[in-house]
Amino acid sequence: MSVTPQGGSGACKSSSCPRNINTLCPPELQLKGSDGSIIACKSACLAFNTDQYCCRGSYNTPKM
Repeated sequence: MSVTPQGGSGACKSSSCPRNINTLCPPELQLKGSDGSIIACKSACLAFNTDQYCCRGSYNTPKM
């Protein structure tokens, strides 16, 4: 993946990630393509849908 700024002003440069970070995704968060390859890493909120991982209920303050 790479990001290249366009327009605007300043000396913004392109940035990239030369490694496939999806391979570091824990198995319980992996989203796999039809060929079985890891195509994304889900958030814990999306994967488990609990108050703790979705920062809601009693977990919706910085104290928790």
